[in-house]
Amino acid sequence: MADAPPAPVAAGARLPSRADLAVLAVVVALGLVHLAFPFTGDQALFTVGARQIRHGAVLYRDFWDVKQPGVYLFYLAGGSLFAFREVGIHLLELLSLLGFAVVLQMTLRGRFRAPLVASVVPLLVIGAYYAGARALDLTQVEVLASFPMYLALWWVSRAAADDGASRWRLLFLSGVMGGVATLFKLTYLPVALAMWLVVLRVAARARGGHDRSGFLRDLAAVGLGVLVPVGVAVVYFAAYGLLGEVSWTYFVYTPHTTGIAGRPLSRLVHGVVREGALLAVPLALALVGATAVLKRRTDPFVAGLGAWIVVGIPVFLVQHWWSYQLLAFLPPVGVLAGLGLDEIWARRQRLGARVAAAIVVAALVAALPLAAIFGRKVVTLARDDFALTAAGRTRLHDHYEPHYRSARAWRALLDEPGAPGGDVYVLGDPVALYVSGRDQAIATNGWGAEQYDAKVWHRVARQLGAARPVELLVDGFSDRKMRAHSPATRREIRRLYCRVGGSHDEVWYRLRSDLACEGR
Repeated sequence: MADAPPAPVAAGARLPSRADLAVLAVVVALGLVHLAFPFTGDQALFTVGARQIRHGAVLYRDFWDVKQPGVYLFYLAGGSLFAFREVGIHLLELLSLLGFAVVLQMTLRGRFRAPLVASVVPLLVIGAYYAGARALDLTQVEVLASFPMYLALWWVSRAAADDGASRWRLLFLSGVMGGVATLFKLTYLPVALAMWLVVLRVAARARGGHDRSGFLRDLAAVGLGVLVPVGVAVVYFAAYGLLGEVSWTYFVYTPHTTGIAGRPLSRLVHGVVREGALLAVPLALALVGATAVLKRRTDPFVAGLGAWIVVGIPVFLVQHWWSYQLLAFLPPVGVLAGLGLDEIWARRQRLGARVAAAIVVAALVAALPLAAIFGRKVVTLARDDFALTAAGRTRLHDHYEPHYRSARAWRALLDEPGAPGGDVYVLGDPVALYVSGRDQAIATNGWGAEQYDAKVWHRVARQLGAARPVELLVDGFSDRKMRAHSPATRREIRRLYCRVGGSHDEVWYRLRSDLACEGR
């Protein structure tokens, strides 16, 4: 009986322990290293879009993207609270993940035989994320949606063990959090649905019950919660007459993009190998934890973690296989890793000193790639004045995202005395648009030309012809896609614009006029 795990208990109200505070301090330190990291294309696009929304633009009408509104709302909050800059957005991410760390510690109290394990689980989730994160990984949807997804699982697990009056409230709150995660990405809905079904079914079987009507009432309470955030979004878009546009974007165009852009197997292999190597320690501990759990009677919470992983795998495989999408698995893997760590700790005396020492050495060796990556980031930050000076931040940005250099060159052209002002358009990496400080002149963003079908290319040509932004940037990759799939759009650009410069594979255009383009 000494090896039996304690019964899961509700989150306690006690003050954080010293170990809790020490782990939270580590999370803060890890996050601070990344505050001044540059944006890559996705983050730059989200920032520009959120900034325009802040100034009155409507998503999908004035600023179109395939992403769901959750990520734009997050960037809108970060920009409004702090600044529409790298530090502002990354600061809100750090505060959000710090809150997630606190919730992990509170909700996992009493679940482990060694109380210290609950304190360190955030290091297996958030610490592992920050240590290995590249600039392109930061503030991605998969990271931002992890917190509400975990809360959805926790609250449905609490409800499953509660036959009192609070059961319906907990189910409703779980649904709300699942709905919030869905607003970040629609693919989270089937994962959340699997968690709800598995948790409620396991709990019902544990009680020996077969009340189908009660099961359906539980799902209805969850569904009502989902309808709150999703319903608000539906009402908002309906008010602007955008339900048709939103429906086409989500259910017609977005599924079509994987076929248009392609999904090279090398991308999948690279992502799995990279994340597997960096997360070797949490993955190994999670395997130990899952094995130990399978030998015992599974509780609903752990079953929900399993559903998150099992259903998450095919959900990942139907997407574009970008490596950062694998970060969606960090929360369930990290918590299962905590169970594995707890199992090893409980059996340390049986294992013997030699085996225990071998486990520690193996863990240290497996953690070396992650430690090396984080160490290089710290050294780079130190060489760049810890990003405390303008020159240091410039060097840091150029080190991790070379597009900043060419973007600054284009901005210099835009800011020349006598140059026309106004909105601009970038058919290429949105880093140039972000660095320019200008708004996007047309609704359709220019990021991801490899995913454009004929309809989107037609939109670009038509909107450029109507808006006629004075300044235009086209990068080489987008130009090649345009040549292959929409020569009519390229002809429209050449009819309206003339070349005024360029940098690397980018071409800078200005609207034709006798003053700006004579002789070109």
